[in-house]
Formats: sequence, C-alpha cells, structure tokens
Amino acid sequence: MLQSGPVMLVEDKQGTYLGLVRAYRIDGRDRRGFLDLRLSLGQDGPTAETILATLDYLFTFVNLRKVYIESASISEPLFQWLERAGFAEEARLRQYIWRGRDYSDLVYYGLDGDVWLERRKNLENSLLISAAIKQQPSAAQ
Repeated sequence: MLQSGPVMLVEDKQGTYLGLVRAYRIDGRDRRGFLDLRLSLGQDGPTAETILATLDYLFTFVNLRKVYIESASISEPLFQWLERAGFAEEARLRQYIWRGRDYSDLVYYGLDGDVWLERRKNLENSLLISAAIKQQPSAAQ
C-alpha cells in the first residue's frame, strides 16, 4: 500500500520560507519511497538539515531500502549536495515537460539505504545540526 510521509517546511533563522521537503509514494512492501524537494537554497544550512532529517526518518524509522527524487529542475548547489549524499541519476525522460519556451527532461535520482548510511557521517560533520547534537547531554547522564 502506498502512503504519504512527512512534509517538512524549511525556514531560515529569520523565519523566511525556503521551501519544503515531502515524502510520498512510500511503499512498505517494496521498501521504497519518493522525496519532493521544493527548495530555494543550496547545500548547507536549513535545507540540508531538513533533507538529512527526512532521509534519516525514511531509512531508519520507515526502514526503506531506496529513496527516489523525480525532478525536471534541481538547482546546481542542491544537485551537488544530493550527489554528496549518494544520489545518482537512474533514468532520464528526454524533453518530457513543456516549460513555457521549450521542453525539459524529467530525471529520476535514486539513493540506496546502505550508501546513505556511509555518506551520512560525512554530511553530518558539515552541518550546524551536528554540533548541536553533539552538545546535547546523553540520556544516560
């Protein structure tokens, strides 16, 4: 059964809306799902933190084995961050969507759960959220 997942709104420290990250088409049987990224910023800060948290949720708590992104337009900084996270282009439908003046390709990117677990450690170190997590007292204290 396909289900919808979390929707996370992204804001900067001043409360300016930056976009959203939404999980959808979650298939518990085949353990796959999709991310909808409607973001205006690049690879660091709240945008990356939100993607990091959403991927953690999907791979850890929902126990997905694969996450896909379907897009006709991803900004270059966001694309670079997705590559660092382990996403790879898996399919391209050429000249699929009319964008006012011409056709754009529809591209599918995929990320395997085991690749995510390897890459996540490196990404976490580059984010502000990792410093906050490390400063939190552990539950055992």
